[in-house]
Order: sequence, then C-alpha cells, then structure tokens
Amino acid sequence: MRPRLVLAAAYTGAALIVLLCGYAVLAVILQLGSGFPFLSGAGHALLIACYLPLLAWGPLTFAVAYSYQRRHRHRVTAGRDAS
Repeated sequence: MRPRLVLAAAYTGAALIVLLCGYAVLAVILQLGSGFPFLSGAGHALLIACYLPLLAWGPLTFAVAYSYQRRHRHRVTAGRDAS
C-alpha cells in the first residue's frame, strides 16, 4: 500500500473525528438539543466521564499518522527517486 494514500486517509479521518468531537463538545456547552432529562446529576457525570476519553481519539490518530509519516518518509522519497 502506498504511504501517501494511507497518510491521506489517516489525516482526513483524524480531522473528521476532531470536528465531530468539537461539535459534540460545543453542543454540550451551548446546551443544544434536549440533552438527557432522564439522568440524575450523578448519572450525567458518569456519562460524561465514560465518553471523555473519546475526545483523545482524534489527536491520537493525528499522532499515529505523523509517526507513520516519519518512519516511512525515507521510503517515499527513495521510491520517488527510483521511478
């Protein structure tokens, strides 16, 4: 598989994840929608605590893609010079 295609897919996916999580955080802050009226205060806090790690998914995907790019950079430039 070509590293450029893999990186393009990874960076695009990471950007979409960051945008989606940003929208979700904004919706919570601005109280868009009906929320969760059936949850108590403790239940709402537990819900937020359980979903909070998902906010790290986008930045971690960027970090993995960047690491992949650094490890495979010499292969991409070497392959371009050879062809």
